[in-house]
Amino acid sequence: MKLKEIRSRSEAELREDVERLRRELFNLRAQAVTSPVEDTTRFRKSRKTVARILTVLAERARAAGKPAQPVAAPKAEKALKKPVAKAEKPAKAEKAEKPKKAEPAKTEKKAEKKSEKKKGQKG
Repeated sequence: MKLKEIRSRSEAELREDVERLRRELFNLRAQAVTSPVEDTTRFRKSRKTVARILTVLAERARAAGKPAQPVAAPKAEKALKKPVAKAEKPAKAEKAEKPKKAEPAKTEKKAEKKSEKKKGQKG
C-alpha cells in the first residue's frame, strides 16, 4: 500500500487495515511452521505497511494534540502473548531425617563377613 493511499483513508479504515495485516502476519508465521511459504516477501511487505499506517496514525494524533493511541492486536495474537500460568509447586516440606541404621548391626555384619573370609582362606 502506497503512502498516498494510506493518507487518503480515514482513521477507522486504517485501524481495520492494521488489524487485517497483523492477522495476515500471524497466519503467515503459522503457515511457515507447517509448510514452506511461497512468497516470503509478504512478511516484510506486511510489516512495513503496518509501520507506515501506524506512523500516519501517530502523525495525525500529534497534529490534533492528542497522544497516539495504540492499535489493539488481533485476538489470536493476544492469546499468544498472555503468560502461561506455571503449575504451582508443592511447598517444600522440611527435610525429614532419614532413620539411622543401627550401627552395631552394620558393624556386626561386616565383622561376620571378615571372619567368614578368614575361615575360608585358612581351611
